[in-house]
Amino acid sequence: MAESASALLEIVNHNIEFSKLEYEDVEVCSGALNLHELLRSIVRVSSNYASNKNLDLSLYIDSKVPKYVIGDRLKISQVIRNLVSVSLSQTTQGYIRLSCSAIEMMHTRHNICITIDDSGDPINGQLLDFVVDSLAVKPTLLQSSASKGIGISIAICKKLVDIMDGN
Repeated sequence: MAESASALLEIVNHNIEFSKLEYEDVEVCSGALNLHELLRSIVRVSSNYASNKNLDLSLYIDSKVPKYVIGDRLKISQVIRNLVSVSLSQTTQGYIRLSCSAIEMMHTRHNICITIDDSGDPINGQLLDFVVDSLAVKPTLLQSSASKGIGISIAICKKLVDIMDGN
């Protein structure tokens, strides 16, 4: 019963977030953040669930990635947590690796690449194309198109990344 209530609450929260994003009722609140600690925290919080599924959850941070960056801590955290959650839900054995690397450095500006790699089945390519190409669709359509609501999670991530001028 508690698991069902939690799943329902997650769907409601995703719908609310999606609605806010749809009407662009979201502000970017940039500030200094410790990116290394943020990533370690996400892995720490997710590691118990990964361990219960016998998954190896690891973190790699390239030595060129600055410890402190400017960005919206809450939105960056939400994107990474959502994607790690999708990976955890879709991976039944093996590993999940969260990696962070500096891909371009110009003076004081760094472009950072955060990737999540896992041994799970790939997400349906048609679903990804659909989510990326048409974020104006209704959340219920995304939920019915993907197991465990991954479509809406990915759509929210994509929209948040766009709002923060990322890709």
